[in-house]
Amino acid sequence: MATAERQGPSVEQVLADWREQRIENVRFELPDMHGTSRSKLIPLEHAGHYAEVGLNMYGGTVVLDSRSDVVAGTLYNVEMAYADERLKPDPSTAAIVPWAPATGRTICDAYWDDGRPLGAAPRQVFRRVLERCRELGYEPLIGIEPEFYRLDATTRQPLFEGYHIFNTVRNSWVPAIERIVKEMRRFGITAEEDETKPKLPTTVRGVTRGARGRQRDGRAPGRGVRAPLQRDAPPRARPLRRPRPRLGAAGIPRALLKPALPAP
Repeated sequence: MATAERQGPSVEQVLADWREQRIENVRFELPDMHGTSRSKLIPLEHAGHYAEVGLNMYGGTVVLDSRSDVVAGTLYNVEMAYADERLKPDPSTAAIVPWAPATGRTICDAYWDDGRPLGAAPRQVFRRVLERCRELGYEPLIGIEPEFYRLDATTRQPLFEGYHIFNTVRNSWVPAIERIVKEMRRFGITAEEDETKPKLPTTVRGVTRGARGRQRDGRAPGRGVRAPLQRDAPPRARPLRRPRPRLGAAGIPRALLKPALPAP
């Protein structure tokens, strides 16, 4: 995600570079609330125009369920008259897709026609979280941990029976792991370590040791979590704890028990 600290190339520079590399199509991608990539495929010669004015897409896309059904009550569907949003690419996310012929992709931010960002879009939510962390004096350390298992292409069954971990022969039984790491590198993602994990036939898992403790993720993070170290830093507020009510014999709080009536 582009920030003031990270200034990358412009959209025009990205598209010019892709023309030289004979890229033909561009994916305008929008991550939804489930992490699913929603996208439109645009011919390269039209990508510059849509990057400038915004590419129209159904505005409720970010709040569809994982089956792509419309979810009632999200405030993004009938409440907005099923209006379109406009996707504008973040050029710092531009990358050539190694496994798709002549295809580039860029992750987009979503806006309504009046210029308002879609507040429920994950990138907007993430921005607010980052701002809040930095207001508190922290720099987040974030990574991903993709997990999967491999099946035989013919039988659709796991390649091996039982559990195994760190088994070199099984890790390289088929060249899938090596190809994944290679194409991740070409895609701009650094896998720091691959390992197998029990419970699944095979797993790729990156392990990164962060500034505070051990982080497990499949991508190398840039920085760790830094807390304020100044002596004059404000003390951390402690949550207020309500005293537990004293219970009577029946388990009812004594404050709720009515006093006994005087004897007649």
